[in-house]
Amino acid sequence: MYEVFMRFRAVVILLALLFCLRLSAYGYNLPDSVSLDDLRRRVAGLLIVGFKGTEIDADSEVAYNLARLGVGGVILFDEDLTAGGKGKRNVESPEQLKKLVADLKHCAGDRNILVCVDQEGGKVNRLKPEYGFPPTVSAMRLGLLDDVDSTYRYAYDLASVLKDCGINFNLAPCVDVNVNDSCPVIALKERSFSAEPDKVAEHAGAYIKAHHDKGIITAIKHFPGHGSSAGDSHVGFTDVTGTWSAKELVPFKKLLSSGAADVVMTAHVFNAEIDDAYPATLSAQTIDGLLRQQLGWRGVVLTDDIFMDAIMKNYSVEQAFELALNAGIDMFMLGNNSPSGYKDGCAKLVVDTIVQLVLDGKVRYDRILEASERVAALVGRATR
Repeated sequence: MYEVFMRFRAVVILLALLFCLRLSAYGYNLPDSVSLDDLRRRVAGLLIVGFKGTEIDADSEVAYNLARLGVGGVILFDEDLTAGGKGKRNVESPEQLKKLVADLKHCAGDRNILVCVDQEGGKVNRLKPEYGFPPTVSAMRLGLLDDVDSTYRYAYDLASVLKDCGINFNLAPCVDVNVNDSCPVIALKERSFSAEPDKVAEHAGAYIKAHHDKGIITAIKHFPGHGSSAGDSHVGFTDVTGTWSAKELVPFKKLLSSGAADVVMTAHVFNAEIDDAYPATLSAQTIDGLLRQQLGWRGVVLTDDIFMDAIMKNYSVEQAFELALNAGIDMFMLGNNSPSGYKDGCAKLVVDTIVQLVLDGKVRYDRILEASERVAALVGRATR
């Protein structure tokens, strides 16, 4: 009888050890019904990735990212800024771009994906006349013209070009208020419609409607406002504490309340008046508090490129993604087009990082599920 008891006791101890090992390996907040493959697939779907090449084949990294890893989308650039030089990246001509986009969608198989571009118009313009595309007009010029019908027509023509190329997501319009005439990333690039918040909202609304009429989704940016900055978040820490004001929220409030917005893109700016610890992209007070709770946004929140120096010079990859996810970010832009160099395997690195954060209990699985469901709803609205 004693031997039976000891054997039973040994079995109980062994089962307890195995249970503890499972918790250690898979994390406390991963449900039993969710496999590692399920988790990886959901995480990959939260990524929009940049890549090199004006054409692709089965051996291209982006083909792997779409076909095997299952990323949610891609972003296209005309210039390759990696390794400190400018060269061709993804765009040579309208015919070449149509084929590239078709091949990208083919790699994704039955899945719909987001094919994105920053085609605001004017100086922020990836599809340039030198490649055979029509000229575009900046937001600043449209704001000075101040004719909403003209803004709609210009935006409709721009959206028509995107549609013809198979692009279904324009990372525009910029709804930053032109507070600082010397702002290097907004005013000096003519990206703001106006210094008047109401005018910004009005013209941005027409711009968005034109895109919707062509079946293209948009992103309003850069929340909670980049127009008052004196610095550039592409190259380092950008503090707007002393220059930002609540009027910069007005365009966001109006577009969100009207139901016009598809996606809100965050800025990497630091504003101690909102959060004295973290920049907006990593700030729960900014994303979950201000944007979600106060302004009522329930849709997708997308980062500006999270590998910009404003983030990566101050946080590790693990810290950045842990903070961003817990702040309420749903989707991540990985442009991989920085002068600091191209990062091979960037998408896989991010998937591995986020999966490990979940397994370690640092990010709740429910947070991944919530983000994944929002992104799936968005992708379902994007034209194939």
